[in-house]
Order: sequence, then structure tokens, then C-alpha cells
Amino acid sequence: MSLNKKVKVLFVAPTPPPYTGLEVISELFLRSDIKKEFRIIHIRSNLNKTNQSRGKLGLYNTSRFMLLCLKVFIFEFIYRPKILYSILSENFTGFMRSSFIVLIGKLFRNRVVMHLHGANFRNFYFYSNRFLQIYVRFILQHADRIIVLGKSLRTQFSGICALDKIRVVPNGIPPAGEGYFAKCFEQKDREGKCTVLFLGLLSQAKGFNDMIKAMPLVLEAERGVRFIFAGERVKVERNILFSYEGKMLEREDVEALLPELENKYPQEICFSSVVEGKEKEKLFMGSDIFVLPSYSEGLPISIIEAMSYGLPIITSPVGALPDYLREGDNCFFVPPGDYVKLADSLIRLIRDPALRFEIGKRNYEYSRTQLSIEHSAKVLSEVIAQVSQ
Repeated sequence: MSLNKKVKVLFVAPTPPPYTGLEVISELFLRSDIKKEFRIIHIRSNLNKTNQSRGKLGLYNTSRFMLLCLKVFIFEFIYRPKILYSILSENFTGFMRSSFIVLIGKLFRNRVVMHLHGANFRNFYFYSNRFLQIYVRFILQHADRIIVLGKSLRTQFSGICALDKIRVVPNGIPPAGEGYFAKCFEQKDREGKCTVLFLGLLSQAKGFNDMIKAMPLVLEAERGVRFIFAGERVKVERNILFSYEGKMLEREDVEALLPELENKYPQEICFSSVVEGKEKEKLFMGSDIFVLPSYSEGLPISIIEAMSYGLPIITSPVGALPDYLREGDNCFFVPPGDYVKLADSLIRLIRDPALRFEIGKRNYEYSRTQLSIEHSAKVLSEVIAQVSQ
């Protein structure tokens, strides 16, 4: 199909930096085969340079938002796209930004696809005041398709909008090549310490606090363990305010525990900043267990990445994770906040290298098929094609 005959899609989405699952998956979609099916016109929608500034109101973010809306309007006028692809946010500031972009698209008679990457939209809606709820329903009424990450997340929209417009598109990453699992396994230091990796925002919502409380229990039972934390430290949550049960997260400060732990276990605890590229690959290949005991998730890119490197997973049964992972086959599920069970699950895997290998091999093979960016991009292309008809 020639470039001129392709359906034009205005793709309004963030790309790195900062590095979170939303930015990463948006960039992967932009690099995928979607561009062979459609003429993609990308507008980078980032307002913040760091995760610390997410959700902040102020003159700087307001001015950048106004410029973003102006750019969307200009691109609509110049390119006349048929489809508008936009992110659906689940907090007040993010949703207002998304809604203005949708309204501009509807002004130009676009068909609208909104992509939700979290699992907290229902909580956001029901904790909102009556007037905001009316506005939310109005915006969703004008969306032709709403994308969620797993089948179980469709229920977030029950009683809010028509469920027949909901579609499921899982996250995905580029699959590793044949034999890559064997290479990863050979790289691991089987003679040395068992390495536990936590990669993501070091925040309460991601389970960082629970990891800090679980570590002493693990290290008292198993001294041959090393914990690596890689990511940006976030002390104040603005993006994820609720647990998967709909409860408001109560801020818990564990900073006072860190100096004592680092002094007692100087060789066992390591903190790193955000890692990318070869540095991240080296980190995954040198690790034995991946942990992300979040209070709220969609379908984390970091977990899919860990699976592609043949790592067993310890995580929480939140968001779309139970749709794709099976207890004992791919992971061990730990209820959010249960740091004792978290420690027990870690100790179990630390003491059983054969079990780590079996789960890791299954995860590697599964990530290459059902959680590949090729598969995800194909499903997304089908959703866009449906609304373009």
C-alpha cells in the first residue's frame, strides 16, 4: 500500500525519557510493524522530564500542556488524520489532559482510540466528584475503542461506558532469539550469590517498602543472597493513589530502615539508578529472581523483560497479571503488603535452583510468543483497522 493511501493515525503518546512502562511500550509500538499498515504521525506527549514531577500542577506543566494542545490542533489541520490514538489516564491531571486531546480529535471528526495502561480507572472514577464523573462518561462516550491490558480489566468500565467498545491488547517486548535462555543461564554466577533484582520505580506503590521490610527476614535465613534495586526513587506518590482493592494508599516512610540495613549488610544490598541498554541486559543476565510486589499494576514491561531473560517472578496478583501468569508455573503471587509471605517466597526460590530453572525456561518461551511486541502490535493494528472502516 502506498504511503498516500494508508490510513493516517495521529499517535499522541509519550516516549522515553523518563523510563516507565508507558513510555517504553509507546516507543516499541512506534518502531513496530504498525507503521507498515498505517501512516503514523507521532506527537510526543511528555510533559515531565522525571517521574518525580508526574502529576504536579504548576505554570511549567500548564504551559507545556497548552503547547501540546496547540501542536495537536496544528497537526490535525495539516495532516487530517482519520484516527486519533491517545493515552487514557487514571488520575485527575492526566485524564484532563487526555480529554482535551480527544475533544480536539472529535472537532476534526476523528475516530478515537484510547489506551489505558493501568488498572485503577474504576477507583479514579468512583472517588471523583459528581461533576467529574459526568465529564468522564461524556469523554468515554466519544471514544470509539478503549484498550485495556487484560480481559479482567474490562470490568473497570462497567456502568461507566458501553463494554462492547473495550478491546484487549497486551504489552509486549522484542522477543529474544533462539537459544537465548541457555546463554542467560550460562552467564549467571552459579558459584556465587543468588541475586534478587527489583527494577522499576522505587516507590511504595511498586512494593519497594515491602521489599525493605522483607530483606532482613531473607538475609537472616540465607546469607548467600544479594539484592539489587535499579530505578528512580519516588518518595511521594502522585500517579498511583489506590491499591488494587480500591483502598487509598497511606504513606509509609521506610527511609529510617535503610541506613541500618546497608550498614549491617553492605555487600548484600546494592542501589542503582535507571538502567538501559547493555547495562540493563547485563543486570538481567546476572540475576536469578525478579521481584515486583506492587499494590497496583497493569501489565508491567519490567516483568515481561524479566521473563524474556528466563527469570522466575515474584509479584502481586493485581491488574492484568493473573490473566497471563500462573501461580507455580510462571511466578509466585504475594498479596500486596504481605512482606512475610514475600520473604518466604524468596527463600523458597533461593533454596531451589532447579525450580528457578524450570520456571525461568517456561517464562522465556512464553514471552517469545504471547508477550512479544510483534503479537501486541498485530492486535493493536486490528483494533485501529476496525475503527477506520
